[in-house]
Amino acid sequence: MNATSNGNTMTTEERSRAVPTVKVTKNVAARRKTTYMYYNWIRTVSFRILSLKSVFIYGQTDWLLSIVDIQRAPCPLIFFISLVSY
Repeated sequence: MNATSNGNTMTTEERSRAVPTVKVTKNVAARRKTTYMYYNWIRTVSFRILSLKSVFIYGQTDWLLSIVDIQRAPCPLIFFISLVSY
């Protein structure tokens, strides 16, 4: 089967060459998005932990609100790890 100029028919060689490229691109994009999401989230949590620490130092009472905010986050495991390693 020969490929026509309108692109509706592809040879088997072209098809096998075209499909994996698309898959890889999608996977890489998804991986980048997830990595950036977790990086952003960890940065936020560590900032909140630092602000929590300063709140404890200055003895204010709104630290409970900060804890509630942290627990609203998507992955408690990462929060726990970051808390322990801190």
